[in-house]
Amino acid sequence: MSLADRIEAYLKECLQAEPKGCLEIQRRRLAGFFGCAPSQINYVLATRFTFEKGYRVESRRGGGGYLRIRCIRLVGDALGRIGTMGGEISRDTAERILTSLAGEGVLTRREAALVGAVMNSVPSSVAGGEARALILRAALQAILDDV
Repeated sequence: MSLADRIEAYLKECLQAEPKGCLEIQRRRLAGFFGCAPSQINYVLATRFTFEKGYRVESRRGGGGYLRIRCIRLVGDALGRIGTMGGEISRDTAERILTSLAGEGVLTRREAALVGAVMNSVPSSVAGGEARALILRAALQAILDDV
């Protein structure tokens, strides 16, 4: 298990122990705990605790600085994530959102697969990013409105 994997697992374990799904920790202490540079912590946060994966990370640097990691796992937050996608969405980002929502139980694996298949059927030559965003928003809105 790599250092990044260990840091990710530790943070996720700490998040699960928090009743409100919000973890506040000092970057320097976390880096000291793992014997690494604070930039390694930044790397893990930037790649593994992204908005598309269901996390919101706030950071304040300096002596009294902190990291605040929040899980955004509610159906309302799922709709909020969709609303912030903008006019275009890449295939990778769309797939990460679907995987995250399925992992959180907001969507079934089958629903995620169906929406993904429809999105991926749009040829890139036909404004693929815009079409993907429209399809994803419409499909998820329809599925989540039924919840």
